Amino acid sequence: MAKRIALRIGPRDLELLQALDVLVLTPAQLLQLSATFAESFPDESTIRRRLRRLQSAGLVRSFPYALAGRGQSPAYWKLTPDGFRLLYGEDVPLPKRRTFEAIAPGRHGHTLALADVVIHLLRLARREGFQIQNLTREGSLCIETHSFRLYPDFALQLVAPSGKSFNFLLELDNGTERVRSKQAVECLERKIRGYDAHQSQFKAYSPDRYVVLFVTTRSAARVEHIRDAVRAVTKNRQRRTFLTASLDAVLQSGSLSAPVFCDLAGPTALIAAEATQGAVAV
Repeated sequence: MAKRIALRIGPRDLELLQALDVLVLTPAQLLQLSATFAESFPDESTIRRRLRRLQSAGLVRSFPYALAGRGQSPAYWKLTPDGFRLLYGEDVPLPKRRTFEAIAPGRHGHTLALADVVIHLLRLARREGFQIQNLTREGSLCIETHSFRLYPDFALQLVAPSGKSFNFLLELDNGTERVRSKQAVECLERKIRGYDAHQSQFKAYSPDRYVVLFVTTRSAARVEHIRDAVRAVTKNRQRRTFLTASLDAVLQSGSLSAPVFCDLAGPTALIAAEATQGAVAV
């Protein structure tokens, strides 16, 4: 077993470790995300050196991505149990073992795209003066109501300069599930039905209300299929519960107020520009 080194952990290291607690990240993605840190990293080489030092201290670990059509695939990084304990203390129970293990190859594309979406939204939020709170890693938040139990791919809360809070759950769609199916146990329509039933428990302006973002790596036609399923399932069409968009549209957006998403009425923004001046959140 390699000897672990003692390492002085600074504020930027803690932010890096906190990022790896909620997202699986490559060094290039960490460089982008560090724009939201109190002190960003200057370049990818600096991040790689720091990751190697943190790895030598037993706090992080890398695994190889296997992604077709990308040439030499990058490595992705995760916390180790010791890294988790450094952040939260010895008395906090460890999350499930798979949190620290290699990702199944079939999930590699999903994991990479999910991180890309979250990083882009967080960078826009920080640039536009939003506070970023309550980031929740994939599979650790359970939405449960009646016969539905759902685990969103990610959750986050943005607080506007006006003080309004915006809660979002993210579902990253790689096109591997059917949108609607009478036979399949897992399909997007079932998720939509579950989230809609859960939202029905909340009053109109409850702080627990949230918007579910369905972001697909597929074509614009897939966006429309998901939107059709939302239209067919949603009980209260006046309630803003679901937004759909393609991955490319989200990553090319330059503002949270850009109309790159769609709701039942048509193109819309993640957060309306006037919301920061006191409009009602979600």
